[in-house]
Amino acid sequence: RMAVGGYSDGAIRVWDAGSGALERTLWGHCGAVQALVVDGARMVSAAQDRTVRVWSLETGACQQTAAVQGGRGKGKKDTVGCLA
Repeated sequence: RMAVGGYSDGAIRVWDAGSGALERTLWGHCGAVQALVVDGARMVSAAQDRTVRVWSLETGACQQTAAVQGGRGKGKKDTVGCLA
């Protein structure tokens, strides 16, 4: 079992939930991480850099990146603040 946390510097940290030891730090986002969802050996993250990323928790590799498109008006840029 593991625990994950997203940070304002764009990092995602993965800990061993039993021992509390930091297992790895995932880098890829260029803005604060706003949402995380773990699904088995995968995790999905969303950040203020307007990307959603799919990660392998086994390897720490980013497997896919999707950019958020559009906004609600002139000059507005939406970010993803929730994942399910």
